Amino acid sequence: MESVAEAPSVPGGFDFLPDQTAAILAAEDALAIEAQIEKALKPNRLGFYHCPWGCGNPDFAPPKWKTEAGFRGHLAKCPMRPTVESVKAARLAAANPTPETSDADWERRHAGQSWADTAEDEARA
Repeated sequence: MESVAEAPSVPGGFDFLPDQTAAILAAEDALAIEAQIEKALKPNRLGFYHCPWGCGNPDFAPPKWKTEAGFRGHLAKCPMRPTVESVKAARLAAANPTPETSDADWERRHAGQSWADTAEDEARA
């Protein structure tokens, strides 16, 4: 009898459901890129399309396109286009709080500081 490797299950008592969290998050990241594209497909008041990712040389005016077809062609090959991995990394960086400092870090930063001055300043306020 062959043993079949089971997919990780969803926590919370739903053992019969395979865990699809990674696939769902990857789809959300791809949808975030598509939402940027759809937002950029609205031309400005002069009728020009501008890249949502800021490509081009900063010393010159940003590139612009008059036709939607030309703009879509650029979006497909833009060197500044985000990847699903870069969107995922940005999402994870925003979700992870800054690490807390330890007591040793706090003592190192405040070594030799006179707390008497701080107490007097607080009493005056």
